[in-house]
Amino acid sequence: MLDTHRAEPASSGSEGAILLTGAAGFTGQAWLAGSAHAGRRIVAVDREPIEAPAPNVVPIRADIRDRRWLDAVPDGVSIVVHGAAALPSHDPREIVETDVDATRTLLAWAAEKGVSQVVHLSSTAVYGPAHAPLVTEDRDPVPYDAYNTAKIRAEALLPEVLDGTGTAWTILRPKAIVGPGRLGLFGHLFDFAAGGHGFPIIGDGRATYQFLHVDDLVTAIDLAIARPQAAHGATLNVASRAEHDIATLFQSVLDRAGHGKTLLKVPKWLAKPVLLGAYRLGLSPVYHRLIANLCEGSTVSLERAHAVLGYVPAHTGMSALADGFDWYRAARSEGAFAYGKGHRTLWRNPLATLVKAVI
Repeated sequence: MLDTHRAEPASSGSEGAILLTGAAGFTGQAWLAGSAHAGRRIVAVDREPIEAPAPNVVPIRADIRDRRWLDAVPDGVSIVVHGAAALPSHDPREIVETDVDATRTLLAWAAEKGVSQVVHLSSTAVYGPAHAPLVTEDRDPVPYDAYNTAKIRAEALLPEVLDGTGTAWTILRPKAIVGPGRLGLFGHLFDFAAGGHGFPIIGDGRATYQFLHVDDLVTAIDLAIARPQAAHGATLNVASRAEHDIATLFQSVLDRAGHGKTLLKVPKWLAKPVLLGAYRLGLSPVYHRLIANLCEGSTVSLERAHAVLGYVPAHTGMSALADGFDWYRAARSEGAFAYGKGHRTLWRNPLATLVKAVI
């Protein structure tokens, strides 16, 4: 799928255009709506249509695995923000083709075209499951599943392809992103809460967990763009403040729903094999690495992002969930959500449907 009809030449100006991949996704839409740089010429690429593009946005509808889309990019791109990715919900082959192969192609194009900077959105998934608290960027990545292994391989491509070319690069490693517009696995928590149900968690939920408000990610991307030399060659964790355990975070959503419901704390000896078995049978999208992190907690250090970018998150995980749930509740009243594999769609979860019917 490739639509090149609207790829017009870039206008002249002191600032070049920004090429944004994954522009119709959760993060891409948030960046287009809230970035300090969104008034510049933007070349917005996604295989889904871009919703109501502004006059300064040049939409290119294409699957980035098909390298022909690069022929449709107008001249004048000076910055690439690479956010397109296949998620853990996708087939392993599609993950490699999108997250690794397409990234290599894009980076080679950026070097050839003399792009001044690439900001690559990776993931804290590279640290593997159940890592130490407040993990730093110095920890060696731990290959564990198709998604996190692809993210590790993609990160290695930036110095491999771009070093020595004059193109600066920065890798941002976001935690799980939430906020207005986010569904995916968060959609199940919001659905239970809005419908007046309790919500099951693994164990007592005392482990500390860290999320990332999408607005904080937009801020981090903007800071990297604003400081290309300081951020060159840097790999940086990005998250909201880590202040709450899992039980407190999820209970806050139930409390916000106002139905007086509480968490159902399922013993680990029961919850883990049930979830693992359901995942293998295709009855649940809750994958192995996430199960481990929900049991043991998952937090990252933000010291380097603060030192390099001046990044200070405005949100906690609780405020990120609150904003996400408020959006969900308002949108839910307007009609059903679509199912799919991205962050802006619900992920099919027969196990959750069964549990909701029981509790």
